[in-house]
Amino acid sequence: MKIRVMGTEEECRAFVQMVKKTVPRSYIRNISNFYPNVRKCAYSNEGRVYMDIDKPVIGKTGYELPEGME
Repeated sequence: MKIRVMGTEEECRAFVQMVKKTVPRSYIRNISNFYPNVRKCAYSNEGRVYMDIDKPVIGKTGYELPEGME
């Protein structure tokens, strides 16, 4: 599963930290560095981080964290 997270560098960093704490390490294929948005004629303090996560955990009610990781 490929995910693109967009936001400020601080927001992306916080999201990556949350993913690393809650998703089993064996499921994380790759998490990129922060890429700032580059636009001609416009300033942006936002950017993006790309994630590649393997084996989504699926339970009876849809996607769930493994037991004990709530």
